[in-house]
Amino acid sequence: MRVSGSLAMSLCAACLAACGGGGGGGGEPDAGGLTCGPAELRLEGELDGAPVSWQYAVAGLAQDNTAAASPCWAIAYLDGGGRLKLEWPAPLAEGGAGEARGELSAQAQGGEALGNCAADGFPGRVTRFSPGEIRFELTSLRELPACSGAARAGSLRGCARYP
Repeated sequence: MRVSGSLAMSLCAACLAACGGGGGGGGEPDAGGLTCGPAELRLEGELDGAPVSWQYAVAGLAQDNTAAASPCWAIAYLDGGGRLKLEWPAPLAEGGAGEARGELSAQAQGGEALGNCAADGFPGRVTRFSPGEIRFELTSLRELPACSGAARAGSLRGCARYP
């Protein structure tokens, strides 16, 4: 599924308007100094003992950071196919941080397919810095499907921005 840029921005604006203030603690996850440019997803870290640094173009970003969402979520749709999906248990205030889990599906671009099993809770962290940007750290990774895939040692930190 692809979401156009204008639709993604409309969805993002509607979700953020409904969000108000809300959970999320202070503190910033280890973003490792990563900065995303417009319409970009960047991930860095280590997998199975090897350093990784990936960059993808983002075609759209959709979010639901409201109490009605269970759990709250954000999806960065990758240009050319694939997505990054992040979930967290309760709405976050603008700039807030909290526990999270996620999945990266980038096989259409020759990338990885890995993430967290929902049964493992929220082993990573997310911080939303602005309506169009998400920063995160993913740990306890497994190959997709995450609940039955092989465990992968390491962690990823990253950011997604749109536009």
